[in-house]
Amino acid sequence: MSLPWLTIESKSHRALDFLGAIVLAVTADAVQILVMPFFTEGALSPPDDVLDVVVAVILVRLLGWHWEFLPALIGEITPSVDDAGT
Repeated sequence: MSLPWLTIESKSHRALDFLGAIVLAVTADAVQILVMPFFTEGALSPPDDVLDVVVAVILVRLLGWHWEFLPALIGEITPSVDDAGT
C-alpha cells in the first residue's frame, strides 16, 4: 500500500535537512573566518579541531554517512593538507 503524502513529507524533510546542512557548513566557515585569531595555528589549533568535529557529527546526523565525506576527513586528519587553500 502506497502512501503518497508520506513520501512527499519525507522528501521535504530531506530537503530541510540538506538546507540545514548547507547553513551549518556556511556558518562554520564564517566562524572560522571571522574569529581568525583562534584558528590561525593550523594543525595545532584546538578550537578549529573542536569546531570541525562538532560540525562533522551534526552533518552526519543530518545527512547520514556518505562516501563523499571521506576525502574531507582524510584531508582534515592528514597534517598540512588542510592548510592548503582551495
